[in-house]
Amino acid sequence: MAVEAATDFEYEVPEAIPRGSSAGTRGPFTGIAVCETGGWASLCPELDIASQGESADDALSMLQEGVGEILGLSERDNLPLGPPTPERDLLEFLRGHDSPEPIVGRVFLV
Repeated sequence: MAVEAATDFEYEVPEAIPRGSSAGTRGPFTGIAVCETGGWASLCPELDIASQGESADDALSMLQEGVGEILGLSERDNLPLGPPTPERDLLEFLRGHDSPEPIVGRVFLV
């Protein structure tokens, strides 16, 4: 399913969580950061995990750290990962962008 917003942002929500090919890495995962009143919010749509920070870089770094922790706990305790962010929630997240600052994205491995 493709998601479009007024900012001409388009993102394809994956059907399943992709896995990295290098030993010890997982991903790639996507981090999206939007500026909201009082700071930045970030979201990993593949895992429906969110974080926040004082800057876009801070919010995305915290998100990457959180994704790594969730994946580690999931593997350690043999727990399933949740589904991707529902399309309506992703659109709501993107529409919450209330600043002239651009939406920031990052692709990362953990």
